[in-house]
Amino acid sequence: MMIFSMRPPRPASVLLNALALLVLCAILGLSLVWEFGYGYAPDAAAQLQRLAYLLAGAGLLLNLRFGPSPAHYAVVLAAALGGAAAAGLQVLPPLVGAVAAAPGPLAPPALLGLRPATWALAGYAVLLVYCTFMLAFDRRAGDSAMPRRVGVLAALPMWLFLAVALAATGAAGLQCGLSDCPAPGQGYAWLPPEWWPTPVLADLQPAAQPAPSADAPR
Repeated sequence: MMIFSMRPPRPASVLLNALALLVLCAILGLSLVWEFGYGYAPDAAAQLQRLAYLLAGAGLLLNLRFGPSPAHYAVVLAAALGGAAAAGLQVLPPLVGAVAAAPGPLAPPALLGLRPATWALAGYAVLLVYCTFMLAFDRRAGDSAMPRRVGVLAALPMWLFLAVALAATGAAGLQCGLSDCPAPGQGYAWLPPEWWPTPVLADLQPAAQPAPSADAPR
C-alpha cells in the first residue's frame, strides 16, 4: 500500500526550490533574448538543451505545488543528465581532438571566453549537485498526490516559469513548425522572412594565429 506524506515542507525547502526555479526562468529568458534580441537561432542540440531546462523546471514546479518528493527530484536529475548529454555533443569533440568545423559567422559569440554549450553543461552540473544535496538533506520529502496551498514566494516563480515555458515552446514552434528544425541562419518555418532575427554581435573569441612556416626565421 502506498502511503502519502502530508507533512508540510520546510520553509528552507520552499525557498531553495523557488530560487532554483527563478534561476531556470532567467536562463530560459536569456536564451530567448539571445535568439530574438541578438539573432542567434538555436540548432538541434541547443533546442534539446532548452527542453532539458524546461523539464527540470517542471520537476521544481511540482516540488512547489505538491511538496518536495524524490520522484520530483528524479525528474530534475533525468532532465539534467539528458541536457548534459546534448551539451556534451558540442563541447567534448574539440576537447578530445575530434575533427570539428570552425565556428561559422552565425555561431553565437563566446561569453566570458566560453561558448553557450559550455555554460549549459555547467548549469546541468549545478542541477545535479543541487538535487543530490536536496535528496540528502530535505528529510520531509515524500510522495504526495494532494495539491497544497502555496504562498506568494512559491506562486511567483511558478507563474513566471509557466510564462517562460510557453514563450520557449512558441519560439520552437516558430522555428521548426511541424517538421525538422532548420539549421541556424536558414530562417523560421512559421515566421515571415522580414521578421527573421539577424545576428548583431561579433564573435569575441580571439582570432587564431597562423602556424609559423618552416622557412620563417626563428
